[in-house]
Amino acid sequence: MEESIFCGEKSGKDMDKFEETGLTAVPGRRIGTPIIEECLVNLECRKTQVFDTGDHTWFLGEVVCAQATENYDRERALIYWAGEFRTVGEIIRGR
Repeated sequence: MEESIFCGEKSGKDMDKFEETGLTAVPGRRIGTPIIEECLVNLECRKTQVFDTGDHTWFLGEVVCAQATENYDRERALIYWAGEFRTVGEIIRGR
């Protein structure tokens, strides 16, 4: 979880996030960006909109491919996650 947060907060333009975190990059199935081998779930997204709010830039995207490991246990995974993932429609919460 710590590595995922680190990657979400840092720009890939400034560093090699895989080298910094020790995570393994593997080719995605649908788009040209890598996915993370160690993640239980990977979402491949295509950027659709960008909003600059002054102190932040928000990127909106369309999920074009979702993958979960074979032994993925959603309830076990939520123990390690205290965040919130929003989609158009349902909100998936971890508490």
